[in-house]
Amino acid sequence: MILAREIKSRALELGFDQVGVAKVGPLPRSEFLGEWLSRAYQGEMGYMGRDPERRADPARYDPGARSVICVAVNYYTGPRPASEPSDGVVS
Repeated sequence: MILAREIKSRALELGFDQVGVAKVGPLPRSEFLGEWLSRAYQGEMGYMGRDPERRADPARYDPGARSVICVAVNYYTGPRPASEPSDGVVS
């Protein structure tokens, strides 16, 4: 937990708007990825359609991985929605 807090703090210092740490494993609702792709919601992001089974389970990228660190940058410059965490940390 201490390391995760340090990673989150450092990511925010580096300028990311949100950061989260999750255990590696299959996505809980991975069936929606196929539906999302079939509707072409990926637009011009062709890479999203490559190897969807691997994309649905991050452990397939690196079987020894235990956690995934995800960061986000918000390109929207208007006011933040009330539902967004003010500290940028996603649990």
